[in-house]
Amino acid sequence: MKRILRHPFRFFGRFSRLAGFFLRLTVSYYRSKGNENRSFRHEWQRLNAGKLCKILNLDIRVQGTIPAEGVLASNHVSYLDIIVYMAAAPGIFVSKSEVRRWPFIGPLAGWIRTVFLDRNDRSALIEVNRQLKSLLAANERVVLFPEGTSTDGSRVLEFHSSLFSPVTGEFSVIPCYLQYREPGGDTAQTVCWWGKMLLLPHLLNLLTLDRIDAFLRVGEPLPGSSNRKELTRRAYSQVKKLSALNPSSTPNHRS
Repeated sequence: MKRILRHPFRFFGRFSRLAGFFLRLTVSYYRSKGNENRSFRHEWQRLNAGKLCKILNLDIRVQGTIPAEGVLASNHVSYLDIIVYMAAAPGIFVSKSEVRRWPFIGPLAGWIRTVFLDRNDRSALIEVNRQLKSLLAANERVVLFPEGTSTDGSRVLEFHSSLFSPVTGEFSVIPCYLQYREPGGDTAQTVCWWGKMLLLPHLLNLLTLDRIDAFLRVGEPLPGSSNRKELTRRAYSQVKKLSALNPSSTPNHRS
């Protein structure tokens, strides 16, 4: 909270812009929620994520080519990850079931066809995998965070193999690595949201940051495999290799 006191004008300026954005987003959602067209849904994600990026002064640089379909298997460090992927690679996300009950965010996530997973119910995984296989068969792009939790960005956790079941043998997996930089700051504390960090204080502090740079590195697609655990290991290995690259040493383009 000390950062807010040092940048009160920046904080209140962004807070007011953010409040106005969510008001307009609410109107847009109620006007659009009956539209199930995929192109419209993707453009809606891209447009609104882009507006959020401008408010937060979040600059996204993509290194590599993002395919139009398949599974993007990514590390996970912050709630900003969703905004980055919505802006750079709009598609369908897999989220914990608690999000479905969040005011406003839950219905919004449902409309963009988020697949909700109850991590305490093993039987729910069967239905989730059925949904994912159907979506992939319809040439959708699905974003997975197979670490199962967010981290401070210092390392990539081992991937859980359970959500790779729909991919085996038929669909490609695209390894992705997402990294943030905050000039003059420690992103593990200011941008990454992990462990026991409280959401509201973290978000309020985020609104005081001068600029955030996001680097999304996209690897070569991995062909599907009949061995789910082997495919998971290969995806994890490739994401770890991407994490070792220097963002400034590889070609990139702004999203």
